[in-house]
Amino acid sequence: MFGTAAELVHKHGKFHKGFIYLFYMTDGEIGEIAWPAYDGLLNLDRRKTVKALQKLPVEIGRAFCSGIDPKVLSLREAQQKCHSEMG
Repeated sequence: MFGTAAELVHKHGKFHKGFIYLFYMTDGEIGEIAWPAYDGLLNLDRRKTVKALQKLPVEIGRAFCSGIDPKVLSLREAQQKCHSEMG
């Protein structure tokens, strides 16, 4: 289900921010299934995914980016720092 959602976000080129909010709320067993889909979208659609991260509240962006505000990261740095380590 999460992989399909990532594919649809990528295909339509929108809803990245809502997609990230969804993953921010997952943990435990759901997170183990969900987070690889987030990583997939980050790899497939780095620019839009990072831009969405930069528009989120700072605490959410930092949660995704190893404690660093994604607004200060380049696209390449964000791809390295803002992955889940589960994918």
